[in-house]
Amino acid sequence: MEPTEDFWTPARIASLTLVLLYAEACYLFLGAVCALQMLGACILPLFCVWFPHGMGNFTGSRITHPTPPIMISIGGWILLFVLPAAMLIRFLAVGSPGVLVRP
Repeated sequence: MEPTEDFWTPARIASLTLVLLYAEACYLFLGAVCALQMLGACILPLFCVWFPHGMGNFTGSRITHPTPPIMISIGGWILLFVLPAAMLIRFLAVGSPGVLVRP
């Protein structure tokens, strides 16, 4: 059985490369804890870019209609750029990456 589409689309390659660059920069400049936090924070945006059809078809509770896949993908790209910037600002303000959630 032949797949209907290529797995490694340009959007998937670009988004994964971006996330790995973020994680590498965090690891080199701020340590392993920061790199793991960055990877964890980028999971949802990465899923939005990689699987917009599946994420857009989710309905339940307050979501009553499917969301167009292009909107899910655009939202994922926005989060991929905004979320790491917010985390970097947080790390620079505190002075060390530490743990983002206080006990």
